[in-house]
Amino acid sequence: MTTQQLKYVLTLAETKSFSMAAKRLYITQPALSLYIMNLEVQLGVNLFDRSSSPIKLTSVGEEYIKTAQKILDLEAELNNKISDILQLKQGLLSVGVTPIRGSYLIADALALYNQKYPGIKINMIEYEMSKLQDSVLDGSIDFFIGNAPIQNNLLTTTTIGTEHLFLAVPKNNPNNKFLEQYQVPLQEIINNKYTARTPVDFSIFSNDPFIVLQPSQRIHTLMLDLCNNSGFEPNVVLQTNKLETAYSVAQKGLGSTIVSDTLIRHAALKEHPIYYALPEKSSVRNIIVVYRKNRYISHMAEEFISILKKNLV
Repeated sequence: MTTQQLKYVLTLAETKSFSMAAKRLYITQPALSLYIMNLEVQLGVNLFDRSSSPIKLTSVGEEYIKTAQKILDLEAELNNKISDILQLKQGLLSVGVTPIRGSYLIADALALYNQKYPGIKINMIEYEMSKLQDSVLDGSIDFFIGNAPIQNNLLTTTTIGTEHLFLAVPKNNPNNKFLEQYQVPLQEIINNKYTARTPVDFSIFSNDPFIVLQPSQRIHTLMLDLCNNSGFEPNVVLQTNKLETAYSVAQKGLGSTIVSDTLIRHAALKEHPIYYALPEKSSVRNIIVVYRKNRYISHMAEEFISILKKNLV
């Protein structure tokens, strides 16, 4: 039984379709069907119930894929250990990140890592949070970078930094001249050293346009909560899945948005919007690395996480 053969069964179990599984495995459908049939004959039991549509695993099939996944995990662990022995001269590291932060959060870390370990290839995957969790559980990625909390007993996390969120308001907004006591100086954000400030009253901006992220993203929920708790529904003029886009458009004066200090520092704009403090409970969040519980973490992964952590300081 080879690794490739195990992947045949796992892929068919995942797709529930011979044609889709064959396409993903780059083999013909008859070849896949013949392999599964021969395996079932060898085992003396059916792994798949073909009478249902889509096909589904039998009880024996369920046990088979559990064991198959364990075998593949052990092989991956062995390969990672061998890679460590090779002193990081070669290897592949798959890193997951949400579209909201992909380019700005880890770009510098990627460059530094490549300089130090040019033989290691980085595969960066941008998915929404739920897909990232699925991907780290099935082994498609080694780990992903996100924000706490993560509520999944099969995953474990390591905090690598903290970021602050601010309301970014276009400079031309007339309310700015009356709200200086709530404004956060750019230099504090650059230095990552903050003076305690009273959060701005969101109701002041109730008639202003807002730029929001997609509903599946936590900053979208935060924006709606802050507006609703202040007694109004935001006038949304743009919705995007990238924080960089929202930030850039806010800087151009289209509307206000919520932005993180990590983005502000990395974007290095020539002209900035006005930044306002948010309630502390809403504005401070941990940046975390998420990986599957009890899974071996390779040395090349640990090195990348270390570089990323230093780069966030």
